[in-house]
Amino acid sequence: MSDSFSKNSLIGQKYLSATIGNGVDFFRQIIETTLEGIWIIDPSHITSYVNLRMANMLGYQIEEMLGKSLFDFMDESGQQLAIEKLELRQLGIAEHHDFRFKTKAGKDLWTSLSANPLHDDCGNYMGALAMITDISDRKAVELALRQSEAQSKAVLTAIPDMMFRVGNDGVYRGFMTPHREIDVVAQDYNPVGKWMHDFLPAALAQRQQNAMEMALQTGELQVYEQQVQVGDRLQTEEVRVIKSGDDEVLFMVRDITERKQTELDLQELNQSLEAKVKERTAKLQASEANLKASNEQLAISNQELARANRLKDEFLSTMSHELRTPLNAIIGMTYALKEEVFGELNPEQIDALQTIDRSSQDLLAMIVNILDFTSIAAGRLTLSTSPTNIAKLCQSCLEALQQSIESKQIKFESSIQTNIPDLQLDSWRIQQVLTHLLNNAIKFSLEGGLVKLDVGIASDRDEDNNPRHSLRFTVTDKGIGIAPEDLSRLFLPFTQLDGTLKRKYEGTGIGLAIVKQIVELHGGRVSVNSSIGVGSVFSVELPLNNDFLPLPTTAQVSEVQSTTSQAIAPSPLVLLVEDNEEIIDTIVCYLEAKGYRMLIAQNGLEAIALTKSHHPHLILMDMQLPVMDGLEVTKQIRLDPKSVDIPIIILTDLLMNDDRERCLEAGANEYMAKPVKLKALSQTIQNLL
Repeated sequence: MSDSFSKNSLIGQKYLSATIGNGVDFFRQIIETTLEGIWIIDPSHITSYVNLRMANMLGYQIEEMLGKSLFDFMDESGQQLAIEKLELRQLGIAEHHDFRFKTKAGKDLWTSLSANPLHDDCGNYMGALAMITDISDRKAVELALRQSEAQSKAVLTAIPDMMFRVGNDGVYRGFMTPHREIDVVAQDYNPVGKWMHDFLPAALAQRQQNAMEMALQTGELQVYEQQVQVGDRLQTEEVRVIKSGDDEVLFMVRDITERKQTELDLQELNQSLEAKVKERTAKLQASEANLKASNEQLAISNQELARANRLKDEFLSTMSHELRTPLNAIIGMTYALKEEVFGELNPEQIDALQTIDRSSQDLLAMIVNILDFTSIAAGRLTLSTSPTNIAKLCQSCLEALQQSIESKQIKFESSIQTNIPDLQLDSWRIQQVLTHLLNNAIKFSLEGGLVKLDVGIASDRDEDNNPRHSLRFTVTDKGIGIAPEDLSRLFLPFTQLDGTLKRKYEGTGIGLAIVKQIVELHGGRVSVNSSIGVGSVFSVELPLNNDFLPLPTTAQVSEVQSTTSQAIAPSPLVLLVEDNEEIIDTIVCYLEAKGYRMLIAQNGLEAIALTKSHHPHLILMDMQLPVMDGLEVTKQIRLDPKSVDIPIIILTDLLMNDDRERCLEAGANEYMAKPVKLKALSQTIQNLL
C-alpha cells in the first residue's frame, strides 16, 4: 500500500484486509484511481480513511482530514441530516441520497452519496463507508432551471391575457387564464380537447379560424378585436395570434373594455376641447381684430396728440415771444428812465416807474412760472448743471429782491457758511427756487417783519444709518403761517390756500409745485414747518457728493478781472439783430447812453452782411428773426474766419430747456432770457469785450 494509505486507522486497514484479502495491490489501485470519493468513518464518526479523490473534492490534503469528525466538513443543517442518516447505518441500513458538504474554502459541494454500514465477523458495527460523487454542476443546472421556471411562471402570471394553444385542426390543446382570474373560471369553461366551432359562437369561431390560418401561413402576428357577452356585460377583447409550432398557434386574449371606454371618454374630451379651442380661437381672433383696430385708432390718437403737443409748444413759444416782447420794452424803458438816461425825474415820476417796474416783474414771473409748469407737466424740464458758487448765487437772489424788502420795510438776516464748495447744479433753477421761497416769505410777512436765510452744510444719517451730507437752504419768516390741515396741499399745482375771490395775496398757485420738481430733479427734498400766527420755515436740501469743485482762489479771480479790464476797448461797435421796434429803441437808447456805437439789422441776411462790412466788436442776436433764425445766422457768421472771434450774445424767450445748449453749440458766447435787464446786459457786454 502507499504511504498515505498505510497511515489510515487500524479499523480501515483491518476492514480492507478482510475485504480485499490477498489481492491488496489490485484493489488499492482501484481505490486510488477511482473517480468516486471514498470516505470511511469509525463508530464515533471520526474519519479513518479517505482516498485522494475525496480529499481533492473538499480541497484538503488527506492528512488534514484523517482523525477529524465527519461533522467538521458540513454546516449545521448538514450535521442534523448526517445524524439522522448515521442512526440508520447503526441499524444496518444502506442508503443513497444527495448531500451537501463544505469545502476548505467555505463553498458548497453537492454530492451523490451511497453509504453502507461496516461490521466485523461477529456482526459488530465498526463504522460506515461512503462512495461519493461530485454533482455540483448538475445542481447548478437544476437551480438555474428552477429559477428559470419560477421567472417564466412569474412572467406568465403577470400577463393579463388568457392564452389558448390551438392545433391546426382547430382543437384546443392548452389553456391558461390570468392568475387573478383563475378562481372565477368555471370548470366547464376549460376548452382543452374541444373544437373551436363547438366551443365558440359561429362568428367568433370563424374569425379565429381565419386568423389561425394566416398565422400558420405567414408566420406573422395577427391582431384583431372582438366583443363577447360575459354575463350581463358586453366585453371588448383584443386577440393576438402567433405561430408557436409547425401545426399550432397561440391565442392571447386580453380584456380591453376599460381601455376602450377610456379611449371613448378621451375622444369625447378631445372633441369638447377642440370645440372650446375653436371657440376661444374665434374670440381671440376677434379680440386681435379689435386690438388691431384699437391700436390703429390709438396710433391716430397719438399722432393727433403729438400734433396737439407740437401746436401747444408752438403756441406757448409764440405766446412767450409775444408776451415777453412788450414786457421787454416796458421793463427796458422803465429801467432806462429810472437810470435817468433821458433826463432827470421828479419823485412822483420815480414812484410811478417803480410801480410799473414792480407790476412788470410780477407779470414776467407769472409767465415764467406758467411756462415752466407746462414743461414739468410734459416731462421736458431738464437741468443744465455747472460748478456753482453758492455765495454768489445767494447774493444774486438778494439783489433781485432788495426792492421788495425795502418796500415792506422787512428786517432781513442772512447767514451763509464760508467753506461751501462749488456744487454741480443748475444755478438758474436753484436761484429760481430760492427767489420764490424768499419772495413768498416777504409776501406773507407783515410790514416790519423778519425774514432769515441760512445756508450751510448739514450732516445726518440715512435710513441705513450711513452718514449723509447735504447743502441746506433754510428760509424763515415770522409771517401769517400755515394751518396744519393745509400743509398737505401746499405743493399741489394751481392750489391757493385762500381760494376765495377776495384773496388778499395774489398768485397762480404753481410756484411751490415748480420748486418741489426742481429740487427733486437735483436729487434733493423740500420740507416745511409752520404754525398759524407764528410763521413758516422752508428747507431745501441738495445732496453733496464727490463731483463738487474746489472754490477758486483770490489770485485766480484777480487775474480774470485784470484780463477783462485790459480787453475793454473805447467806444465799441455793437450790432443789434432784432425785428421789434420797441426793443430796438429800448436797447439802442440805453447802450448809446452807456457809450456804445450801435448798428441795427432787422433780419438774418442783413446781420451777416453788416458783420462782414463793419466787423462789429460784439453782436446782440435775437433768437426769432424773419428770413433766418438767430441760431442759423450765428452759424453762418462763425463760418467766416474774420468773424470767428466776435462775441455773440443770443437773446431768447427761454421756453425750451435745451436753448442754452443749442445757442452755445451754434457758436454763441452767452445766452440771456428776455425781458433782458439792461444793467445785466451792460455788465455781460463789458465782460465779453
